[in-house]
Amino acid sequence: MREIVDKKKISQRCRNHQFSNGSSFEQLSWLVYDSMIVDLKKATGQEQKDMDDRHANME
Repeated sequence: MREIVDKKKISQRCRNHQFSNGSSFEQLSWLVYDSMIVDLKKATGQEQKDMDDRHANME
């Protein structure tokens, strides 16, 4: 990842909101993993259609 997540700033922002226990962790995890996917997509030269074709639809 090119940018480092500043956990201190995020935790200060989260204190000002009413999140249930674990919500802050889950949101931070989503942001980190989503940014990893974007970096991997760029590094491997994949297009969104390639990823959509492999995406599992659980409905």
